[in-house]
Amino acid sequence: MKNQRCPQCNYTLKIEDSDFIECKICDSTFKTTTLLSGRELFNSSESPLGNSIEFRKEGERYSSFSIPRRGIHWTDILGLLFATHWVIFNMALFDTSSYSIAFLSIAFMLIGIFIWRRIIIEMTERQEIILESDRVSIIKKSFFSNEHLSIYFGSIKNISLKLVRKKNGLIQYKLSDMQDPYYPTIFYGTDEVYFAKYLSLEEMEWLIRELKFSIFGVSL
Repeated sequence: MKNQRCPQCNYTLKIEDSDFIECKICDSTFKTTTLLSGRELFNSSESPLGNSIEFRKEGERYSSFSIPRRGIHWTDILGLLFATHWVIFNMALFDTSSYSIAFLSIAFMLIGIFIWRRIIIEMTERQEIILESDRVSIIKKSFFSNEHLSIYFGSIKNISLKLVRKKNGLIQYKLSDMQDPYYPTIFYGTDEVYFAKYLSLEEMEWLIRELKFSIFGVSL
């Protein structure tokens, strides 16, 4: 059997043919089947009122959490109008007789297109978190993008909310949530990945508890 990491102290546990396994370092006890498969959910964790996350389970080796698209916000309309005006304005300035002006016009038009694309992705992106027997997959699909990341349980160090410091750029196209946000984050190996960024805080905390129990066997 494949060894697993203790969710409490990160010590490598040797999986044996028994119903429970005890960590020799921190004296924590876990169900062997839960550590190996990650299929059991944290049943005592009540779903928050108005939870928009759809949970689906198929057999003992597959379950998923579906997160709906964020939808449109009034700040998206302002951002799209600004980006469209920005592109049109720089198209009007485009002058093929001057290489420097033409280059700057193209560069500024690309900035506007990037802002437009980013807003559309945020509005239309759907996410699905899939739990299989040995890995968790995060799938993000939108009008312009399709991302799929698989992470093996053995490489996951923690799942928690992380404070994300916003970088002040030349153009601030997102006008809402001006404070630094917290995002659900999976820490694995030397990397990390954000997910479910547009849920309420209660939904984020609930989802994190469910994932932790499904993967680690405990709600840390």
